[in-house]
Amino acid sequence: MAADADMVGIGMTNGVALMAPWGGTEPYMSTNPLSIAVPGEDGPVIMDMATSVVARGHILLASTRGDKTIPEGWALDKEGRPTTDTQAALEGTVMPMAGYKGAVIAFMIDVLSGALTGASFGSHIGPLYGKLDTKQDNGHLFGVLDIGKLIPVPNFKERLAQMVREIKANPLATGATGIYYPGEIEATKKERRLVEGIPIPDGVKREFEETAAHLGISFP
Repeated sequence: MAADADMVGIGMTNGVALMAPWGGTEPYMSTNPLSIAVPGEDGPVIMDMATSVVARGHILLASTRGDKTIPEGWALDKEGRPTTDTQAALEGTVMPMAGYKGAVIAFMIDVLSGALTGASFGSHIGPLYGKLDTKQDNGHLFGVLDIGKLIPVPNFKERLAQMVREIKANPLATGATGIYYPGEIEATKKERRLVEGIPIPDGVKREFEETAAHLGISFP
C-alpha cells in the first residue's frame, strides 16, 4: 500500500517460537519476517523474507508429502545438530539464515515488534493453532518513508530502474538461469498461478478432503 502511494513501506512481525538463539537448542524466536516495498516504474519492488533459511511450512509440507528427507541446511534437530531428516527437523528448530547473523536479525525484529510495542515476545507468544481460546499476542511494527521529502519521486524511480538494469546486466554465474530483483520471481509466479491455478500436493489434498468430511461439506 505504501509503495502504491509512492512511499517506502517497512513491515516486520514476530511469532511463535520456532528458532533457537545461535548456539542454543530450545526454540525462542520465530522466523520473524521483514518486508520492504518501494515504488518502481513498472510496479512495486518488494523484499519479503523470513529470517530462517526457509519457512517451517516447507518442512511441514515435506512431511505431508511423505518426504523422509529435506535439503541440507534447512533445520537443526532437538540437540542443535544440522539434520536432513524430516521428522527430526519437525522436533527441532529451523535454521537461521546466514548463521548467527540471521539469528541476530530475528532477535532485533522481536525487540521492535514485541518488546517495543508492548506485545509478547520470544517464547511468551501463544500458539497459532490448536488453542483458539489462548491469546497469541504477537506484535508488529510498520513504518513509512515519504520519498518526496528526500528526493523527487520520478527521480527515485529512474534511479531504481537503473539499478535493476545494471544488476540484470551482470554476467551470469555458472549454472545460474537469471538475475532477479526482489519480488520479481514471486510476481511472475502469481501471474502464472492466476492463469494455471495453484498445484496442491496429494498429501495436502487428503487433508482438505478429511477436513471437509469432518465438517460435512463437499470438496471440489
